[in-house]
Amino acid sequence: MFRALIAGFALTASLGLSAPATAATSLQGRVVGRPALRGSTAVVPVLLSTASQRAAGARSPLVKLVVPARGGLRAPSSRLQAGDLRLGDRVAARTDGVRSGRARASILRVTARGPVASFATLDAERASITASVQRATQAVDGLSGVAGAPASSPAELRARLYDVRYDLNILRATLEQTTAGLSATIAAIEGDRPVDGPRRDAVAGQQAPVLAALASERDATLAARTALEDAVTRLDQAILDVGGASAPALPLETVSAVNEALHAVMDVLDQTDVNVPLVDGV
Repeated sequence: MFRALIAGFALTASLGLSAPATAATSLQGRVVGRPALRGSTAVVPVLLSTASQRAAGARSPLVKLVVPARGGLRAPSSRLQAGDLRLGDRVAARTDGVRSGRARASILRVTARGPVASFATLDAERASITASVQRATQAVDGLSGVAGAPASSPAELRARLYDVRYDLNILRATLEQTTAGLSATIAAIEGDRPVDGPRRDAVAGQQAPVLAALASERDATLAARTALEDAVTRLDQAILDVGGASAPALPLETVSAVNEALHAVMDVLDQTDVNVPLVDGV
């Protein structure tokens, strides 16, 4: 039998034909971390379904799927960038297997969207707040007579503070959605486990570190949202302090209150990035 097999490969080679390709493995799972760009590829942390883990023979359900950054990420009706992915996205790919916790695929398809905003959306909202705070700070400097700062007025400062307030409202809604979405994703992963007792316990044990990381990020997001509420309260008071003053300069205590409110916003903003330490930074 072995000689016949060798002879068959020899005949294939002599005829210039290719040997049969290894069957592709279909993988399905959920995005559980921020994708990372590595040159021309995107590395996406995915928690495999139980069936996919078994089919791939993977030791861990957590796999880093490596796909082309351009054209390798697809939604049903469009192509995606890495930042367009969401925590909890259901994805599917065909690979040649999992090796050392990684798998390569030419296309990673999003089959159902996760219940949170995309990484790109959150990044854009945070960047918008940073820009709004910078403009408000420049207005404060202009009123305070800081050298090199453009001239400003209380009316302009008030308008800039309202810009910050508007952006904060958007971010607050996104963080609320993220908190609820992470809870829903955790519940969905737990609900997909096998019904059988021993197998269910084994799967739960393997998934536990990832689910703990997702729960920790959910709790951190909730804490950031609460801190953001406090920062908004201080900002509202700063807006009231500026009021409708028409003098060329504001009282020192008002300027100090505005500066403190803006610094509070930036301090909280550093806490609002959604990262899952166990699986991010690949």
